[in-house]
Amino acid sequence: MPPAEHARLAAKLWRLGGIYVYRDGIRILPYGNSDVDWLDIERNRTKSATYYYWSYRKMLGAVELTREANHELVEKAGREGFQTNKAYRQFRDILKNFFIQIAADFFRESGTKTHIYLERRAELDRAERARRKRETLATNRRKKFVEKLETVFAEFDQKRPESQATELVAHVNRELGFAARETSTDRAAALMVETEASAKLQLEGLRERYRIARPRDIGLGRQITRDWEAYLRERERLEQEVFAPTEKQITETIGEAAKRAKLQIDQRRRLQAILGKVADETQKEVKKQADETKQQSNSTAEQVTTLTREAVRELQDTITGVKADLQRIDIGQLSPTEFEQLENQLETRIDSVARRQREVLQRATDRLLEVNAAIAGEEFSESEMTGALEEELLSIREQADANAELVQLGMALAVVNHEFEAVIRGIRQELKRLAAWARKNEGLRPTYEKIHDNFEHLDGYLSLFTPLQRRLQRREVLITGSDIEKFIQDLFGERLGRHSVELSATPAFRRYSVTGFPSTFYPVFVNLIDNAIFWLDDKKRDRKIHLDADTSGFLICNNGPAISDRDRAAIFELGFTRKPAGRGMGLYISRQTLRRAEAELLVTDDKQWPVCFKIATNPTSNPNSDERDN
Repeated sequence: MPPAEHARLAAKLWRLGGIYVYRDGIRILPYGNSDVDWLDIERNRTKSATYYYWSYRKMLGAVELTREANHELVEKAGREGFQTNKAYRQFRDILKNFFIQIAADFFRESGTKTHIYLERRAELDRAERARRKRETLATNRRKKFVEKLETVFAEFDQKRPESQATELVAHVNRELGFAARETSTDRAAALMVETEASAKLQLEGLRERYRIARPRDIGLGRQITRDWEAYLRERERLEQEVFAPTEKQITETIGEAAKRAKLQIDQRRRLQAILGKVADETQKEVKKQADETKQQSNSTAEQVTTLTREAVRELQDTITGVKADLQRIDIGQLSPTEFEQLENQLETRIDSVARRQREVLQRATDRLLEVNAAIAGEEFSESEMTGALEEELLSIREQADANAELVQLGMALAVVNHEFEAVIRGIRQELKRLAAWARKNEGLRPTYEKIHDNFEHLDGYLSLFTPLQRRLQRREVLITGSDIEKFIQDLFGERLGRHSVELSATPAFRRYSVTGFPSTFYPVFVNLIDNAIFWLDDKKRDRKIHLDADTSGFLICNNGPAISDRDRAAIFELGFTRKPAGRGMGLYISRQTLRRAEAELLVTDDKQWPVCFKIATNPTSNPNSDERDN
């Protein structure tokens, strides 16, 4: 069983486990109580768990009796169990021997049915050990891969590739300075050729330093995959903006230096020098890898030879031992039953060894076939296909966990909303009754008015959530920017003031409109404004949220910290968040909700605002919405 399910069931059995007794459908106490081991199951287990097998607190069963068929079992006067008469002693002995015999037949090594249990247990145990081994290996490799990514990202953040490329160009210029002071033109030309070849080799080493290979035989999971894709984008940017321009600059610098020095560099010699350096370096690397591969191949061949030799030897030794045992047994003195048992025992000894060795050799053969397929150039190895399946499994697990959390959150909110509605109705009714008293009692009136005002304030807040409930509005309505602005001011006005955040909206925003359910669009604005207020706290002053619109949708911008390129695509994924103690659900749910309404939530670029989200819609009535009034 899965560990979580096993733990859940074990906890239940600890409270409920045991052998119960029912007669005519009515339970007889105390049989079945966890502290009444009336069949001595737990007592026997303390003597030898491997011999008696059963555990009273990890089993659940019932004995069904009838008064007609079991009339000699007589209950005690207090109905606390049966009287200890002959029938009860026989009844109890039958059950005790039943469990002893079942253990002997199925769970002891000499049992007649033991192979069913042992084979199944061995399969489950092997599968579990294989799963744990795979999980350990995958976790370790995944951890090393993440560490490499983090190291590279740290260097990217520090602009190390750019500074190293700059240093390399500076080194080339220094070397060219030395070459320019050479009196011999041939020597100067040779130095320039050598400098170029060496610089390009160093540049290639710089490229290699920031090149990471993705492990194809393990699943990465959503977060690591996201980081990997961010790394690929950054590496492509480095190639286009740093490495390729640096290589071109080195070539042009050396060409200009040669031209200024009026040196005639032999282009063939120049190319040969560059290729020679590259060839020498690559030959070293490939030869080193070839030696390691050959060494591993020889080691594997030795292991395979030893494995096959040991398999044949162990089977032969077993057969020899069985034959020797057979010679010492007097077959003529055995009964037919004993002869059959002896035959089964000796055959089982040989078969068990043969089966185990066949499995070992088959596994070795499968691994060698996989290696041969890889050498032969198969497109995908078994390990790569396993990695792809593991990637899918991790994604499904993450999605299932997130969906479970969403379901629980939705159920909790539904319960809270229901309870709020009931409480509000009750308070409103009681306030009406209290109003009559307050009109006749001057001393009570100030207290009543204060309670009434606070209640109205609370009721006003709760009424803001009415548009968020789809069930309250079955038809789509026209939603304008001015409606949304009023909703935001009503909901966040006090909080905006408390955090010194300025909210502004352009005429274009107020005029822009869309037809849809308020429960689709309003929560998106709630989430975006809530996030903006949180991140604007990082600014000491001048905190602004700006609402605007263009021809295709609403714009919600702020001047808080910009979203990094690494996080830009990730912020809409379920579970991703940079907010402390955040759940990473808001933007994901907002985007999914809008997509069902054929709209889209995305991050857009705006020169004036560091952070700008866009709710792209199909507008129905937005005159002059192309004007971006400020």
